[in-house]
Amino acid sequence: MNFGNVRFVIYSDQYQASVHFYGAVMNLERIATWDRSPEERGSLYNGHGAAIEVVQASSKRPSGRPEGFELRYRVDNVDAWHKKITANRIPVLYGPVDQPWGERDLAVSDPNGVKITLFTDLEDLKRTAGR
Repeated sequence: MNFGNVRFVIYSDQYQASVHFYGAVMNLERIATWDRSPEERGSLYNGHGAAIEVVQASSKRPSGRPEGFELRYRVDNVDAWHKKITANRIPVLYGPVDQPWGERDLAVSDPNGVKITLFTDLEDLKRTAGR
């Protein structure tokens, strides 16, 4: 038995804000979209290792506040991302902050309450700063 790709599905009561967040703010490529009715619409994004599917919440698929997990993305410059995030008025949960395990982290919340942590290895930051 084999698995295909991983798909992370968000049933969102903030559909338009989520589409803006994952597309315009996070720069994820939208690879599919559908709009069959106000309760049957969604967008699928290339999440770099896992697909992220944002689906309009409905009575069949209610939204819920996520707890106990986060999406983590390694980025080349977490401080540059912080500027972009704050310019787009995205809620920052913490950071950027240097962590004792060697990463510089920035945690944000998407429109649905999904925690997303962007991080850069501190060694990578030192190497690029020395160029």
